[in-house]
Amino acid sequence: MKTFFKSIKELDQFTANLDYHRSSIKCGHCDSGEYLVSHGYSYKDTTTRYRITGKRLFCSPRYGRKGCGKTQPLYVADTMPSLRYSAVCISIFITLLLNTHSIEEAYHFATNCADSRNAYRWLNKLEKQLVRYRTFIVSFGPPFSHVYKHRRSKRLNILLPTLQQLSDKHPFLFSVKLQLMQQKSYF
Repeated sequence: MKTFFKSIKELDQFTANLDYHRSSIKCGHCDSGEYLVSHGYSYKDTTTRYRITGKRLFCSPRYGRKGCGKTQPLYVADTMPSLRYSAVCISIFITLLLNTHSIEEAYHFATNCADSRNAYRWLNKLEKQLVRYRTFIVSFGPPFSHVYKHRRSKRLNILLPTLQQLSDKHPFLFSVKLQLMQQKSYF
């Protein structure tokens, strides 16, 4: 089932025509597609305002329906489901790392946050997805063998060549494009 959409407008069109999509969408919990109902927007609290990040589908047990009662999220592609920051911040962070900035500088510039401990959590999440990223790169052709050796960090020497190849294949906002293409969260 499609989980990430290019814009709120595309997401609204999808949820407005749920009857048309009944054969292609299923509840993630009970595998029923006939009881899904649009259940409103989901928001994230940013520093200045609430931002719409997607919508929810409700597997409705109301009015004689036999749904399971669980909700299923749908996201706009620039949203990172498990993070406060958007996919644009992640792309900026990775781009700065690729341009030889330190981890602390890259995180501070991407998020405007002085404390960089979450940067290392982001790197852990990126490292856990390394196999998926490499599989994605191979699906577009043979990867080039580029060894990144100008860092003291062993983790970055392993991680950055793969992220460099991702950014070469999809230069602008590769985290957003990867979420749209694979229909999975970048992390």
